[in-house]
Amino acid sequence: MPDYPYASATILLQAGRKFEAANAINRALKVAPGFAPARALLGAP
Repeated sequence: MPDYPYASATILLQAGRKFEAANAINRALKVAPGFAPARALLGAP
């Protein structure tokens, strides 16, 4: 379930911690490669 890493990523982005947010987004995408909200945070189509 990608929800937890995705939620972490959004919080980290709001805190300005971009590197850690990118890592969390990548964890979410490892679990669910097609998870659209995480792909949108990365700017991927």
